Amino acid sequence: SLAQDGCLSLSLGQKKIPITEEGLRGSSMLDFVERARITRTFSDRRETGFFYKGELGKYIGAYASLTNGTPSNVVNYDKALFGAARVDIKPMTGLLVGASGGATVGGSVNNIQRDILNGFLKYGNIAGLPLGFEAEYLSATTGQTGKPTVKGDGYYATVNYTIATKYQVAVRYDFIDRNKDAAGNQVKTWTGGFNYLIKGN
Repeated sequence: SLAQDGCLSLSLGQKKIPITEEGLRGSSMLDFVERARITRTFSDRRETGFFYKGELGKYIGAYASLTNGTPSNVVNYDKALFGAARVDIKPMTGLLVGASGGATVGGSVNNIQRDILNGFLKYGNIAGLPLGFEAEYLSATTGQTGKPTVKGDGYYATVNYTIATKYQVAVRYDFIDRNKDAAGNQVKTWTGGFNYLIKGN
């Protein structure tokens, strides 16, 4: 960590890139044993680089990173970097609305380009409120000279309900289309879960 206080954190190392809300969340904060498909495909990864986390007033949080563009412990021989940013808006207790995105920056030897846009909405985790929900949408484009550009997108929506502050049931609908220009790349999934909340809701 290069610098850190109550409202600002700057660090250098291997960390999660700030793409999607679920992707940056710790495993203990998930409703299911696996993240949604769009998260696992595009954002649930650690990269090496420079990271920023801060607060822009009472209701806005911000994240940014400039990384080597490859997963952890993989050398980037292409020399291109990946820049990402995320903004959280917290207009009221329990409500989170935001957007994130990233793109390849700098000179890419192999002319690789990765562009990602994401929006998310989350409400819940409030004492005395049993119902919670969240949803995210992501669009991604990957291109390289000599190869066709691949455009994909996807989304998920989750609803959870807590009983007696300890027992939580959750349902998620998950959709991803890895290549919108080709047939047979769509995957639709329903997931159910049950959680015992040791510390309560």
